[in-house]
Amino acid sequence: MLNGLSGALYGPQNPAGTFDYVLNRPTDQPRERVVFGVDSQAPLESLDASGRVGKSKWFGYRVTMLNQSGTTYTPDAHLRRGLISGAFDLNLDARTQIQIDASQYSYAQRGYAGGFSYATGIALPQAPDLSRRGYGQDFAGYNASTTTVLAKIVHRFSDDWSMTLGGLYQDAWRNVFSVTNTLTDSAGRYRTSIAAATTANDFRVWSNLAYLNGHFHTGPFSHQVLLGSNGYSMGTFNPTKGQSAVLGTARIGEPVVFQGTQPYFSGSYQSASIVSQSLLAGDTITLSRHWSVMGTLAWSWLDTTSGNTLGVTTARYHVGPAFTPMTSLIYRANERTSLYATWGRAIQAGPIAPASSVNANEVLSPLQSEEYEVGIKYRPVPELMLSAAGFRMTRGFAFTDPSTGLYREAGEQRNYGVEGRLPVVSTRR
Repeated sequence: MLNGLSGALYGPQNPAGTFDYVLNRPTDQPRERVVFGVDSQAPLESLDASGRVGKSKWFGYRVTMLNQSGTTYTPDAHLRRGLISGAFDLNLDARTQIQIDASQYSYAQRGYAGGFSYATGIALPQAPDLSRRGYGQDFAGYNASTTTVLAKIVHRFSDDWSMTLGGLYQDAWRNVFSVTNTLTDSAGRYRTSIAAATTANDFRVWSNLAYLNGHFHTGPFSHQVLLGSNGYSMGTFNPTKGQSAVLGTARIGEPVVFQGTQPYFSGSYQSASIVSQSLLAGDTITLSRHWSVMGTLAWSWLDTTSGNTLGVTTARYHVGPAFTPMTSLIYRANERTSLYATWGRAIQAGPIAPASSVNANEVLSPLQSEEYEVGIKYRPVPELMLSAAGFRMTRGFAFTDPSTGLYREAGEQRNYGVEGRLPVVSTRR
C-alpha cells in the first residue's frame, strides 16, 4: 500500500493512496486446496488449484473457485456469492512470458435490514434488534457482478533491463433495490419504502501500461530507472427510470413483513466519462552506502465529460500536459534502519456539480494536491518491519456556496497526521 500522493507514478487520481494488488500466480509445484466452512452463518466452499505442465513447464495455471449461499442473521436474509478466476503463464522462451488473468465475481443479498433515516428534531428510539424479521424485506436487496480480463507480456532483455506491456478491461455492474425506513415521529414510528436506484449502476474501464525498467552505473552512482506510460478510460452509466413504492408503516420494536415485489429500473445513458494518459520518468540514484535520491516525474492528459438522459454532453473539461513530480531523500543508517523525507504534487479529475446546485452537471477544473512527509522504517528481523511517519497534505476543496447556490472550488482541505505500522512480512512461498 502506497500512502499519500501517487500521481507521479500512476497519473491523476484521488490523493488517498494506492493499493498494489498482486494476483496469485501459478506455483512451480502442483497444489490443490479445498476449503469448507461457514462465514456469516452461510456455508462456503472454495477451491485453489495450481501448477505447471508441458515441456520445461512452459504453461502455468492457477484456478480459484468459490461458492457461498445460505441464510444469515435473520430468517429472511439470504446471501449468495460466487467467484471463478484463472491466472495463466505462457513462457515463450527463457526471457519472455505472457500473463493472462480473468475473473468473474457475482454477489447477491436479500432481506437484509434497511437503513433508517430521520429529520431534524426527531428523538432517536432505542436501537432495534436487526435479527428480527421486518426491518428488511425478502424481495429487497442488492445484486452485483464484476468481470475482469487482464493480459501482460513481460520480456527481460538482460539481468538489468526488462519491459512490460499490458492492458485490462473491467465491467462492474450493480443493481440496488433496498428498503429505506424513515422515522416519522419521536415515538419510533417509521415508513418503509423501496426503490430501484437510478444512481450509476455500470462502470466500464479500459486501461493500459507500458514500462521499461533498467539498472546501470554512472561512475560511482547506481541508477534504477523507469520510463513508461499508463492510462485508462472509464465510462459511467445510469438507468433513466426506476420504480419505487411505499410499502407501509411500522414501529421500532414491532417491525412488519410487507407484501411486495422487486422494483426494476429501465433505460441507460452515459452520465460521465474520464480519459487519462500519463508519461512517466523516474530514477532512484544511490549516491553512497547511506544516501539515495528518488525522483519521479509525470506528464498527464485528462479529459472529463458529463451527460444527460438524452445522450447530450452537458459539460466537459480538458487539461494537459499537467506536471506532477515526486521526490524523496533516503538515508540508510544501517541494514535495518532507514529515514526518508518526501515531497510531491498530484492532480485529480475535477468534481461534477450536483443536481441541487445552480450549475448542475458542470465539470470543474482538476483539483491539485501537495504533500510533505517524513518517516522512519526499522526491520529488527526479516519477518517484521516497524514504521512511523508524519505528513501534511493539502488540496483544493469544492462545495456549493450557500449564498449563490454555485458549486465551485473555493476552499482548501488540509490534513495533518502521524501514523505507525507494524506489518508482518511473510517469507513463505
